[in-house]
Amino acid sequence: MSNVRLVAENENEEFLNCMTTAFVADPTVRYMWPEPSRYLAEFKSFANVYCGDAVINQTAWTNDNFSGGAAWLAPNDHQDEDRLVEKVMNTCPSDRVDEILGALEKLADYHPANDCWYLPMIGVDPNYQGSGYGRGLMDHMLEKIDHQGLPVYLESSSPRNIELYIRCGFEVMDHIELGGKPIITPMIRAAKKCCSPI
Repeated sequence: MSNVRLVAENENEEFLNCMTTAFVADPTVRYMWPEPSRYLAEFKSFANVYCGDAVINQTAWTNDNFSGGAAWLAPNDHQDEDRLVEKVMNTCPSDRVDEILGALEKLADYHPANDCWYLPMIGVDPNYQGSGYGRGLMDHMLEKIDHQGLPVYLESSSPRNIELYIRCGFEVMDHIELGGKPIITPMIRAAKKCCSPI
Protein backbone atom coordinates (compact mmCIF):
# COMPACT_ATOMS: atom_id res chain seq x y z
CA MET A 1 0.00 0.00 0.00
CA SER A 2 1.21 3.51 -0.79
CA ASN A 3 2.18 5.84 2.03
CA VAL A 4 -0.48 8.23 3.32
CA ARG A 5 0.53 11.86 2.89
CA LEU A 6 -0.94 15.33 2.88
CA VAL A 7 -2.35 16.75 -0.36
CA ALA A 8 -0.34 19.82 -1.35
CA GLU A 9 -2.33 22.91 -2.31
CA ASN A 10 -1.07 22.71 -5.88
CA GLU A 11 -2.39 19.11 -6.08
CA ASN A 12 -6.04 20.02 -5.54
CA GLU A 13 -6.95 19.23 -9.16
CA GLU A 14 -5.36 15.79 -8.94
CA PHE A 15 -7.11 15.18 -5.63
CA LEU A 16 -10.49 16.08 -7.17
CA ASN A 17 -9.78 13.79 -10.14
CA CYS A 18 -9.17 11.00 -7.64
CA MET A 19 -12.48 11.72 -5.90
CA THR A 20 -14.33 11.84 -9.23
CA THR A 21 -13.02 8.38 -10.08
CA ALA A 22 -13.73 7.05 -6.60
CA PHE A 23 -17.38 8.12 -6.58
CA VAL A 24 -18.29 7.08 -10.12
CA ALA A 25 -20.54 4.25 -8.84
CA ASP A 26 -21.62 5.83 -5.55
CA PRO A 27 -25.42 5.48 -5.28
CA THR A 28 -26.06 8.86 -3.65
CA VAL A 29 -23.84 10.79 -6.03
CA ARG A 30 -25.21 9.01 -9.10
CA TYR A 31 -28.75 9.71 -7.95
CA MET A 32 -27.77 13.36 -7.99
CA TRP A 33 -26.20 13.09 -11.46
CA PRO A 34 -27.48 9.90 -13.14
CA GLU A 35 -26.28 10.76 -16.64
CA PRO A 36 -22.57 9.95 -17.16
CA SER A 37 -21.82 13.15 -19.07
CA ARG A 38 -23.51 15.28 -16.41
CA TYR A 39 -21.70 13.47 -13.62
CA LEU A 40 -18.32 14.01 -15.28
CA ALA A 41 -19.15 17.65 -15.94
CA GLU A 42 -20.41 18.52 -12.46
CA PHE A 43 -19.05 16.26 -9.74
CA LYS A 44 -15.53 17.67 -9.55
CA SER A 45 -16.70 21.20 -8.84
CA PHE A 46 -19.27 19.87 -6.36
CA ALA A 47 -16.57 17.87 -4.56
CA ASN A 48 -14.41 20.98 -4.40
CA VAL A 49 -17.18 22.74 -2.46
CA TYR A 50 -18.17 19.69 -0.41
CA CYS A 51 -14.60 19.16 0.82
CA GLY A 52 -14.46 22.74 2.07
CA ASP A 53 -10.95 24.08 2.69
CA ALA A 54 -9.46 20.69 3.59
CA VAL A 55 -6.65 20.95 1.04
CA ILE A 56 -5.84 24.56 1.95
CA ASN A 57 -5.94 23.79 5.67
CA GLN A 58 -3.77 20.69 5.28
CA THR A 59 -6.43 18.22 6.41
CA ALA A 60 -6.73 16.33 3.12
CA TRP A 61 -4.79 13.11 2.66
CA THR A 62 -3.97 10.81 -0.23
CA ASN A 63 -1.65 7.99 -1.23
CA ASP A 64 1.53 8.41 -3.26
CA ASN A 65 -0.26 7.43 -6.47
CA PHE A 66 -3.57 9.22 -5.72
CA SER A 67 -5.33 5.86 -5.55
CA GLY A 68 -7.55 7.28 -2.82
CA GLY A 69 -8.16 10.37 -0.78
CA ALA A 70 -9.86 11.74 2.30
CA ALA A 71 -10.90 15.30 3.08
CA TRP A 72 -11.35 16.14 6.76
CA LEU A 73 -12.76 19.30 8.31
CA ALA A 74 -11.57 20.38 11.77
CA PRO A 75 -14.11 21.49 14.41
CA ASN A 76 -14.02 25.14 13.34
CA ASP A 77 -13.98 24.49 9.58
CA HIS A 78 -17.23 24.40 7.61
CA GLN A 79 -18.59 23.88 4.14
CA ASP A 80 -20.09 26.79 2.22
CA GLU A 81 -23.76 25.76 2.47
CA ASP A 82 -24.96 28.47 0.08
CA ARG A 83 -22.59 27.25 -2.62
CA LEU A 84 -23.69 23.65 -2.03
CA VAL A 85 -27.35 24.58 -2.45
CA GLU A 86 -26.49 26.55 -5.58
CA LYS A 87 -24.61 23.59 -7.07
CA VAL A 88 -27.55 21.25 -6.42
CA MET A 89 -30.11 23.69 -7.81
CA ASN A 90 -28.11 24.46 -10.94
CA THR A 91 -26.75 21.02 -11.84
CA CYS A 92 -28.98 18.22 -10.54
CA PRO A 93 -32.11 17.04 -12.39
CA SER A 94 -34.87 19.57 -11.67
CA ASP A 95 -37.32 16.87 -10.55
CA ARG A 96 -34.85 15.74 -7.86
CA VAL A 97 -33.62 19.07 -6.52
CA ASP A 98 -36.19 19.42 -3.73
CA GLU A 99 -35.60 15.86 -2.55
CA ILE A 100 -31.81 16.29 -2.54
CA LEU A 101 -31.98 19.60 -0.71
CA GLY A 102 -34.37 18.04 1.80
CA ALA A 103 -31.87 15.25 2.45
CA LEU A 104 -29.09 17.80 3.02
CA GLU A 105 -31.31 19.62 5.53
CA LYS A 106 -31.97 16.37 7.39
CA LEU A 107 -28.26 15.59 7.51
CA ALA A 108 -27.57 18.98 9.06
CA ASP A 109 -29.73 17.94 12.02
CA TYR A 110 -27.38 15.02 12.77
CA HIS A 111 -24.15 16.99 12.61
CA PRO A 112 -22.97 17.36 16.22
CA ALA A 113 -23.28 20.83 17.70
CA ASN A 114 -20.22 20.33 19.89
CA ASP A 115 -16.64 20.25 18.65
CA CYS A 116 -15.97 17.31 16.38
CA TRP A 117 -14.05 16.39 13.26
CA TYR A 118 -16.10 15.90 10.10
CA LEU A 119 -15.22 13.61 7.19
CA PRO A 120 -17.18 14.94 4.22
CA MET A 121 -15.46 12.76 1.64
CA ILE A 122 -13.30 9.65 1.50
CA GLY A 123 -12.93 7.45 -1.55
CA VAL A 124 -10.72 4.99 -3.39
CA ASP A 125 -10.28 4.49 -7.12
CA PRO A 126 -12.30 1.35 -8.04
CA ASN A 127 -9.10 -0.12 -9.46
CA TYR A 128 -7.67 -0.20 -5.93
CA GLN A 129 -10.76 -0.92 -3.83
CA GLY A 130 -10.48 -3.90 -1.51
CA SER A 131 -6.74 -3.38 -1.04
CA GLY A 132 -6.90 -1.59 2.31
CA TYR A 133 -6.42 1.92 0.93
CA GLY A 134 -9.62 3.28 2.45
CA ARG A 135 -8.89 1.79 5.87
CA GLY A 136 -5.36 3.15 5.74
CA LEU A 137 -6.59 6.66 5.00
CA MET A 138 -9.17 6.40 7.76
CA ASP A 139 -6.85 5.02 10.44
CA HIS A 140 -4.15 7.58 9.71
CA MET A 141 -6.37 10.49 10.69
CA LEU A 142 -8.36 8.74 13.42
CA GLU A 143 -5.16 8.16 15.36
CA LYS A 144 -4.45 11.89 15.29
CA ILE A 145 -8.01 12.75 16.29
CA ASP A 146 -7.94 10.28 19.18
CA HIS A 147 -5.00 12.18 20.64
CA GLN A 148 -7.23 15.27 20.64
CA GLY A 149 -10.03 13.39 22.41
CA LEU A 150 -12.67 14.50 19.90
CA PRO A 151 -15.56 12.67 18.22
CA VAL A 152 -15.85 12.20 14.45
CA TYR A 153 -18.92 12.54 12.24
CA LEU A 154 -19.48 11.34 8.68
CA GLU A 155 -22.27 10.57 6.23
CA SER A 156 -21.93 7.30 4.35
CA SER A 157 -23.24 7.80 0.84
CA SER A 158 -23.13 4.09 0.05
CA PRO A 159 -24.55 1.21 2.13
CA ARG A 160 -21.58 -1.00 1.23
CA ASN A 161 -19.22 1.27 3.19
CA ILE A 162 -21.12 1.10 6.47
CA GLU A 163 -19.41 -2.07 7.72
CA LEU A 164 -15.97 -0.49 7.19
CA TYR A 165 -17.00 2.53 9.24
CA ILE A 166 -18.43 0.33 11.98
CA ARG A 167 -15.12 -1.54 12.17
CA CYS A 168 -13.47 1.87 12.60
CA GLY A 169 -15.67 2.58 15.63
CA PHE A 170 -18.55 4.52 14.06
CA GLU A 171 -22.19 3.97 15.00
CA VAL A 172 -25.22 4.42 12.76
CA MET A 173 -27.41 7.38 13.70
CA ASP A 174 -30.14 6.97 11.06
CA HIS A 175 -30.81 6.22 7.39
CA ILE A 176 -32.01 8.87 4.94
CA GLU A 177 -33.73 7.96 1.71
CA LEU A 178 -33.13 9.20 -1.80
CA GLY A 179 -35.20 7.78 -4.61
CA GLY A 180 -37.08 5.61 -2.12
CA LYS A 181 -33.90 3.89 -0.91
CA PRO A 182 -32.11 4.44 2.46
CA ILE A 183 -28.71 5.20 0.95
CA ILE A 184 -27.37 8.03 3.15
CA THR A 185 -26.30 7.05 6.64
CA PRO A 186 -25.13 9.65 9.19
CA MET A 187 -22.63 8.04 11.58
CA ILE A 188 -20.79 9.13 14.71
CA ARG A 189 -17.61 7.91 16.38
CA ALA A 190 -17.35 8.82 20.04
CA ALA A 191 -14.24 10.48 21.38
CA LYS A 192 -11.56 7.96 22.32
CA LYS A 193 -9.10 8.23 25.18
CA CYS A 194 -5.58 7.88 23.84
CA CYS A 195 -2.53 8.13 26.05
CA SER A 196 0.26 6.93 23.77
CA PRO A 197 2.48 9.51 22.02
CA ILE A 198 1.91 10.30 18.35
